[in-house]
Amino acid sequence: MDAFGIRVSKVSTAWDDSAPRIAGVSSFGMGGANCHVVLSSVDECEVEDSVTDRALSDGVSAGVGSSVVPWVLSGKSAEGLVGQADRLLRYVRERPELDVSDVGFSLAGRSVFEYRAVVVGGDREELVRGLGGLVVGEPGRNVVHGRGGGVGKTVFVFPGQGSQWLGMGVGLLDGSPVFAEHVRVCAEALSEFVDWSLVDVLRGEANAPGLDRVDVVSRCCLR
Repeated sequence: MDAFGIRVSKVSTAWDDSAPRIAGVSSFGMGGANCHVVLSSVDECEVEDSVTDRALSDGVSAGVGSSVVPWVLSGKSAEGLVGQADRLLRYVRERPELDVSDVGFSLAGRSVFEYRAVVVGGDREELVRGLGGLVVGEPGRNVVHGRGGGVGKTVFVFPGQGSQWLGMGVGLLDGSPVFAEHVRVCAEALSEFVDWSLVDVLRGEANAPGLDRVDVVSRCCLR
């Protein structure tokens, strides 16, 4: 690290203002040589409003402009979806003062069901026209509708060292043959490099080392 002018800080020190401030942060806590995030200071500068900010300010907030706003709908059946569209259509027609972006924001936070539709538009008239087409069964080009698929397959997430607890995985070892077989394969692969059994560690056997050992817990969490 000397070649890069980097050192592990052992005590609190003042920043050196003669050069850009660079610091590495370890997710393991205080100290250590591991660096997971690198932070650097930057020169202060004025940032102009982005194109998106200006569009939101000048267009969507007024309910008009070039920005496209989505109105999302869903129902438990095809008829329920149409009913939702019909109720929304009547609601916005009776309240011309509503901001189209506010309507879109509120709709996006509602529960999602199997039958779904999205109406997109650059202004109130286009959005209302799209809703009307959906209600009468003639959705226009600014309407996407369909039926949502099932959720994806369940996955196991291995978050790494620090997530361990005594007895972790034991329930799956006893109740899932597939999980137990994969652990067995991992244990067999590890046995060439360690003098303890992965299965014994997970089960907390008396002859197995504890999860307080770094060389043990890192392998148990990441395998």
